[in-house]
Amino acid sequence: MTNELTVYRGDRNKTRSLERYEMHREQAIAMLERMLDNLRADVVARSTHNESPINWGDVGMMADYAERLQTISDAMFHEGEHAPERNAP
Repeated sequence: MTNELTVYRGDRNKTRSLERYEMHREQAIAMLERMLDNLRADVVARSTHNESPINWGDVGMMADYAERLQTISDAMFHEGEHAPERNAP
């Protein structure tokens, strides 16, 4: 059974690994665009349509999202706990 995230090696698999990379990259871009659209729409809706006010549950949820995105950002840019100097012996 092959894992979706398998990295393919060798000349015969370069095309396949590139295709998989592109597929996962496009999925990530679509998710990010969807999240940004939702965040922007939420702010506009709450401020212009008098929707339910923001409560502490919303604050906690947004803090959780921000923390998870920070972890992803740190991994992608080798910052925070993923910084090379932090992991040096």
